[in-house]
Amino acid sequence: MAVDTLRCRVCEAEYPAVASGSCARCFGPLEPVYDWDALARTVSRESIEAGPRSLWRYEALLPTAAPKNIKGGPGWTQLVSAPRLASAVGVGEVLLKLDHTNPTHSFKDRVVGVAAAKAAELGIETLACASTGNLGNAVAARAAAGGMRSVVIYPNTVEPEKLLATAVYGGEMYAVRGTYDDCSRLIVELSGEVDWAFVNVNLRAYYAEGSKTLAFEIAEQLDWELPDAVIAPIASGSLFTKIWQGFEQFRRLGLVEGTAPRLYGGQALARDRRSRRRRSRDRDRTRLQRRDLRRPGRGRRPQHVAARRHLRRLRRDRCGRHRRCAARSGCRGRDRRERSRRRARHGHRVEDAAADRSAGRSRDRGRRRRAARWARCRMSIHQPAVDPVVASFRDEITALDVRLVSTINARIKAVKALAEYKEERGLAFVDPEREAWLVAYLKRVNGGPISDEGLEELLAFVLALVKTEVARG
Repeated sequence: MAVDTLRCRVCEAEYPAVASGSCARCFGPLEPVYDWDALARTVSRESIEAGPRSLWRYEALLPTAAPKNIKGGPGWTQLVSAPRLASAVGVGEVLLKLDHTNPTHSFKDRVVGVAAAKAAELGIETLACASTGNLGNAVAARAAAGGMRSVVIYPNTVEPEKLLATAVYGGEMYAVRGTYDDCSRLIVELSGEVDWAFVNVNLRAYYAEGSKTLAFEIAEQLDWELPDAVIAPIASGSLFTKIWQGFEQFRRLGLVEGTAPRLYGGQALARDRRSRRRRSRDRDRTRLQRRDLRRPGRGRRPQHVAARRHLRRLRRDRCGRHRRCAARSGCRGRDRRERSRRRARHGHRVEDAAADRSAGRSRDRGRRRRAARWARCRMSIHQPAVDPVVASFRDEITALDVRLVSTINARIKAVKALAEYKEERGLAFVDPEREAWLVAYLKRVNGGPISDEGLEELLAFVLALVKTEVARG
């Protein structure tokens, strides 16, 4: 169904359903708002089963209408049994979701398919992204299929083989001298300058919804039953959280029953932010730059709010406040290669992200065996661990501080522009009446817990700081 409203996950501010990926008030991520009462009356197992054999069979649960030509679309990939693998890992049954059978051989076809449909609905003719591989392939392919222009921005260190897989679709490609982070910053700036649909920036609210179709398909392919557990790569956290959201939405509509599945996430240690923080600080810049040259397809990814959300969810589940439990594992490169070879011997070839999942689980078993040997001496050789609740609050406070600094920087830029405009026209820079009105207005809208006196002190400090920075030029 086509949604009319986007809502911020953090402050719950609402916006019209346009090309916007973040909240203007708090910079939090936006999500589509669905009419669940109407969906409960119209969506049924029968209506879904009558749909096309693609992700658009779940059109009613997606934020945009299906494109006119939906033949050969992404989704509805096979769910196959791997009995030898199940026997090797010691569980009753293992099922593999073969998303490499999508048009460009990755799950990115799902998210890009939804974003491209929304771009066409909004009348945007250019589909764009920053990518080091799979996302660029999906964007270029979907744009070619829909008669749109595609633009892919990538680090200049990406392997030629990956570039060839994107270039074959005939879109535009631009190299950036830097890392994936540099490309991400560039497209964020471009999203405010050009009328392009950046699938993972200004269309992210719709783009991310495509991931939950994995959960929809798994439930339907299991004859409308929920699995006991799901293992998925974490990366930025978006796929991981959307899989959980997909199962919850099916339960909300009564399409499936029972307890939500346990979620297990795998992450490569070299890309795990929490693991990196535990390393020595004196090698951060040099070795990260060296790693970008050594593994050009895997620069540091920007920290998304979704990643922080899934980490909070994992911590909450571990403390027993919910019946559903989850775990998170890290894996090294050599573990990943071994698990890739192991799955290949059972008839299934997997890429790095999928190998992260099984490799992480294998490392966990070894880690638990070693834990007993270290238990007696750990307290004598290590500082006490930080309380997980304290760590959670610290992470949240740090994120808020980052937003505060970004907001103040944005205010300084705006005031500088205003000062230049006033200077050109011979107007006074300082306007006491405006400042008095601002203080009174913010007192009226202040929802606490800051007092009026504290608000006055804060504004006085901010105004003085901004004036000082503007004077410095």
